[in-house]
Amino acid sequence: MRKFLRNMAKAKMKEMGYSKINKRMDRGRWREIVGAYPVNLFTGKKMSMNFRGRKKNKPGSYSSLFAY
Repeated sequence: MRKFLRNMAKAKMKEMGYSKINKRMDRGRWREIVGAYPVNLFTGKKMSMNFRGRKKNKPGSYSSLFAY
């Protein structure tokens, strides 16, 4: 699903005439173009814009699971 959304964002950026599309994709700006912010399966809240993944998980804790 994520791959499909990234391809969709890339096509939309080309259509809109953006320059340096690959750099924009690399920095996570593709979510803004498509409006794709996944939902946390445990809390039901939308993912924050600056979420890059947890660096470390404490023993016994779970990582955030997101679904589109």
